[in-house]
Amino acid sequence: MELLLLTVIATFICFALVFFIKQKQYSHPTLKYPYQLKAPLMDEEERQLLEELQRSVGHEYYVLSKIRLPDAVNITAVPRRSYWHHAYNRIASEHFDFLLCRKRDLTPACAVILDRDEVARDPFMDELCRIVGLPLARLPAQAANSFGEVQDFIERAISLRDTDGPKLTA
Repeated sequence: MELLLLTVIATFICFALVFFIKQKQYSHPTLKYPYQLKAPLMDEEERQLLEELQRSVGHEYYVLSKIRLPDAVNITAVPRRSYWHHAYNRIASEHFDFLLCRKRDLTPACAVILDRDEVARDPFMDELCRIVGLPLARLPAQAANSFGEVQDFIERAISLRDTDGPKLTA
C-alpha cells in the first residue's frame, strides 16, 4: 500500500515538474512572438515598379502596395453561409501587387499585378476585376522599370473602364 502511494506521489511530482518546465518554455519571448521584421518589404522588381507608378500617376493617385483582395473587394449577399465562406476563402490569400486609389476619396481606380515569368497567370483575378469593375493592369517584369511603358499600361487599363465600363485587362 505504501509502495502504491509512493508511486502515485512520484508520478504526480513528475507530471507537475514536466508541466512547469513546459509552461516556462512556452512563455519564452521567442516562442510567444515568433516574428521578425521583413526587410526590405519588396523585391527589386516591385520596388522599381513602385517608383515608376509613383512617377507616372502619383500626382493623381495614391499607390498602395500589397493590398489583400478582402480589403478591396466585398462579397455580395449569398444565399448560404457556406457559399460566403467559399467565396472568402477563394480571395483570402490573394493580393494586388499595387492598387491605385484616387487621392480625393481613396476609391480604387486600377489594380496592378507584376507578371513574372515563373508565375502562371490566374484567370480568376482577371474575371474578378472585370466583374467588380476594377481595371487590372498586368505589367510584364521587363516593363517595370520603364516610365513610358508603365504609364501606357495604366492609361490603357483606366481608359478601358472609362469608355466601356468593366471590360478587359490591359
